[in-house]
Amino acid sequence: MGGFEILIEDENMAFFPDKPNGTQRNGLRLMPDSLLAFIEQDPSLLPDIPLQQIQDKSKGSLFAKVLACFQGKSIA
Repeated sequence: MGGFEILIEDENMAFFPDKPNGTQRNGLRLMPDSLLAFIEQDPSLLPDIPLQQIQDKSKGSLFAKVLACFQGKSIA
């Protein structure tokens, strides 16, 4: 899970490969290595995203994150 998703809303610009069922794909999810390659190719294609907007996407509270860290440490 995770990654950076690129969506194309203009059907005339759809250049992604079709889905396995044959329908047209309107977006792709890029993982870290792919995202770096994409940035190197043309950095202007990626939007400027404020840090606050990224932090708002965090799925857990601080308590849940701290608890997960301690659980992971106790297993290791």
